[in-house]
Amino acid sequence: MSNVALAVREAVESSPSSAAVVDGESTYSYRELWIAAGKFAGGLREFDVGTGDAVGISLENGLEFVVALVGTLRNGSIPIVVSPDAEPADRNAVFEGSGVAVVIVRDDAVSSVLGASLGLDAVVHVGGEENLGVPYEEFVDTDGLYDFWETFKREPTDPALAVYGWLRADATAGAEYSHESVAANVRAVRETVPGGLSEGDGQLAAMPAYHPFSLLPVLLSTLVAGGTYRVLRPVTLGATVDALESGSVTVLMLAEPMLAQLAGAGPLAEADLSAVRAVGCLGDRFPAGAREPLRAAGCERCFQLIGQPRTAPALVAAVDDVGDGVLGRELPGCELRVVGPDFGERPPVPADADGVPEGCRGELVVSGPSTATYGRSVDAVTDLDGERWYHTGLRAYRGTDGLLYEAG
Repeated sequence: MSNVALAVREAVESSPSSAAVVDGESTYSYRELWIAAGKFAGGLREFDVGTGDAVGISLENGLEFVVALVGTLRNGSIPIVVSPDAEPADRNAVFEGSGVAVVIVRDDAVSSVLGASLGLDAVVHVGGEENLGVPYEEFVDTDGLYDFWETFKREPTDPALAVYGWLRADATAGAEYSHESVAANVRAVRETVPGGLSEGDGQLAAMPAYHPFSLLPVLLSTLVAGGTYRVLRPVTLGATVDALESGSVTVLMLAEPMLAQLAGAGPLAEADLSAVRAVGCLGDRFPAGAREPLRAAGCERCFQLIGQPRTAPALVAAVDDVGDGVLGRELPGCELRVVGPDFGERPPVPADADGVPEGCRGELVVSGPSTATYGRSVDAVTDLDGERWYHTGLRAYRGTDGLLYEAG
């Protein structure tokens, strides 16, 4: 995958009339999304934004966000995605540090961006009656790229996108992903979802689009698979249950706190989730007590993708394996080791061991093409033989079955 947009283009070619994005009453087919992304890329070109240049995107989840993301990738440029709820000073610091020339923001953010004197060529705004900046509708009113199928080549190690603003403590710290990393994550997710992730699937977008665990496993994985990305607005427990009962959602992936809330929600007790064939927990282990309510509602297949934004989802386990501290197995694109204080690799638990010897326990570290480069922050990283290993801080051991277990 030399450009993420090339993978989306394959879905356009195979299923041009299939629904790509549903946002309330608005729906874009894959052909319509591709055309809109081309027009957005044309707007970037009119402001001399080219291959390898950074573009700031700070929007709520929705059609405009998806078009801006795919359009930036089609242009060979690098989306710098920042939470629209980040503090203005943090958001502007990311824009300035990334060297963006064009930003796309909410209407209420225009004044604070312009007031920061960032030397931007254009501030594009979505919604409202703001007189400053460039209205989104005007920005995308172009003939698009020169060729309908055009994308601009990028090398696998070139930066694909960067995501900032989900950390409350420091919204200027973020994860930066190469095209190789995005491809590895999308491939791992598509292979991990029970039964695979394919054209007939609909994913509910209930998490903020700017979070890496939504952007990679939900949005980009769905579009590359040719499925339907269904935006949920507003995000409430009642609206979530209603969407899941509609029959249009086949796969649901949520962060652990959201999944725990859903499983404990009153409306779930009377819900029919038989159309949802798989529910995944992103980032952490499947919440205790969530499995039975989901099964009672009709969803039999549950799984967990454990990881951090910088390590990406690194382990996978079916919920049937969870309960005894199981973390899971390595995902494709990840290499995991259990190491001691000297970074020496700990051996698996011997088959004849009585319990778990202390010499088998250690810290879980992650490497591989799916991992991100953590931007503008100092992290616990060990460089060994040309490989970059991220320290997770999680104590673990490898069992005789090859699975990784939490070690307390």
